Amino acid sequence: MIDYNSTNYPAHLLDIKREIAASYPDFEAQITKAWKEIIDELAVVTTQIHEGAQEYIPQVQFDELDMLSAEQVEIIKRRGCVEFARVNPDVDGFPAGDKQSFELYWTKPQVEARAHPNLLKATIWLNNLYHDKSGSASGVDLSISLSYADRFRIRRAGSDWSTFSLASHVDGGTIERWQDPAFRKCFDDNLSGN
Repeated sequence: MIDYNSTNYPAHLLDIKREIAASYPDFEAQITKAWKEIIDELAVVTTQIHEGAQEYIPQVQFDELDMLSAEQVEIIKRRGCVEFARVNPDVDGFPAGDKQSFELYWTKPQVEARAHPNLLKATIWLNNLYHDKSGSASGVDLSISLSYADRFRIRRAGSDWSTFSLASHVDGGTIERWQDPAFRKCFDDNLSGN
């Protein structure tokens, strides 16, 4: 049961929770059902990752992008990732003694890499795996590549997470996303239990 009267939250956040719950039919049952489905799917995917080891992450060459099969595209949509930099031992980073998160954002090589025709082509190709659900001309142009200047990270298998100061997290305004009713609409499927 969801406790909308908990004293652990500021009052305005409790009001937002009540507003969200009232906006979606059978909210608690739908969210509980969706969460169970996610947990079940995570168990399946965890097994697949363990069994697939390094081959689980798809790898393709730039010159193959226009020739991938529908099955390969589905695999990339499901579990693909892109890495654009290599280890730079002289840059600041953490944890001390085993750098895995590097304070690199706008270095010349990063800017050059983000502007390289192959990366732009790959980014646009990846963007076009998605679509505007409304089907309308909403002003979203997936053929334009935008860069997010995040720091560079390499997390090694078996890292000691108790000393790694950048644990799993969500960047950006997590609470703010739910406070704004217009932005909240981006999560309609999730809030509807889908």
